[in-house]
Amino acid sequence: MEGNREDNRRKRSTTPGLLVISLDFELYWGVRNLPAVGKYFRNLVGARKVVPRLLDLFKEYGIHATWATVGFLFFDRTRSILRFAPTMRPKYKRRNLSPYNDLPPEEARENEKSIFFAPSLIRLICATAHQEIATHSFSHFADGEQGYIRRLGRLLDAYVSLSSQNCHPLPVWTGDVPLNIPSSRYLRPYSSRLRMFESLRLRRIRRGLTTAAQTGQLYHLWWHPHDFGLNMASNLAILRRILDHYRSLRELYGMESLNMREAADRCLQMRVFADVASEEPARRAQNQEHV
Repeated sequence: MEGNREDNRRKRSTTPGLLVISLDFELYWGVRNLPAVGKYFRNLVGARKVVPRLLDLFKEYGIHATWATVGFLFFDRTRSILRFAPTMRPKYKRRNLSPYNDLPPEEARENEKSIFFAPSLIRLICATAHQEIATHSFSHFADGEQGYIRRLGRLLDAYVSLSSQNCHPLPVWTGDVPLNIPSSRYLRPYSSRLRMFESLRLRRIRRGLTTAAQTGQLYHLWWHPHDFGLNMASNLAILRRILDHYRSLRELYGMESLNMREAADRCLQMRVFADVASEEPARRAQNQEHV
């Protein structure tokens, strides 16, 4: 075993592999247009218990994560949303797509079962080391849905290899913003109907992480807190096994965990180093002329 560890260390890329984790923190605003959203309320209420459990796991494993948060969740009541909402708002051909037409009554406010507001959870995230709050638009702007074929393909690819390991080289910053940190895999929620295939789903993710660690690439895993709102124990158990694998890769290959801002900063650093390296031959030639 010790010999294998030494062999693996010798194979380590000169650039460390990166695990980027991001969560789309939306609650009701991300699923309100689903046909059966009423049946999904248990997931949304459960997400309020999921968030602190995720933060505990992230602290245990030293995980840096980005929480892309819908702006509505920063408020504790509808009245505050209306007070600070922009006057220029998205216009939809279908009126039901506008979240402003779906706000709860003005007297509604955050409580332990709120699916509309979450400032207390946002404060908890902010108080946890290496966690980043990012924007996921103010009201969860709806810009169209994925087609059925694409969604089916993504579901199948979570279990069997329909695509590559979905690792990516760290993007090269060209001066344009925003900088795209591409996703690798959506961490699908546990399904009792598909439980016999759970080992395949876990293997897909672990193989992708291993490839990223060995080749010095980026692996970006994302999901929603409400995905874990039901079957929380099973979902957290899967995540723990993924993070156990990350911990092994950190030891063997020096893999790092970065949130999206840190990954973007790394891209900028690489650009600076590349610029310095490209200027070095000219600087040497100039120095030789002065000798």
